[in-house]
Amino acid sequence: MNINREQAITMLHDVIDGEVSDEMRIAFFQYLDGDADLRVQYEQARLLKDALKNRLPKAELPKASKERLTMLALRLAAGDRPGVSARQNPGPRSGYVTREIISSTESPDWFTFRFWVKPLRTAAAAAVLLAMTLF
Repeated sequence: MNINREQAITMLHDVIDGEVSDEMRIAFFQYLDGDADLRVQYEQARLLKDALKNRLPKAELPKASKERLTMLALRLAAGDRPGVSARQNPGPRSGYVTREIISSTESPDWFTFRFWVKPLRTAAAAAVLLAMTLF
């Protein structure tokens, strides 16, 4: 099996972590023999991983954090976006604002709040300060 530079670059950290098959690992090292620049990157990444592994103590992740991460991963796998209701998450085109989202009676989403409510609130406060200064 032969791989190109782009494939070798994407495999770099997976090879260091041992997350590739033996066939891919052999192909990676065969490619690495002919690419000195990538070999330097590989050695630096491997040394960094070894240094972090030896110097940083391992700590157990709290059970509540594990459960929260598991639930978040399941929601993301199901296509849900955190903090957005199902009505505001229409599916694969969820980056688009639809008529249902605009006419929704639910609390405003982050887009509406960030780009409409906050600037209007700031402008209103500035108008009040200007009016108080003039009177």
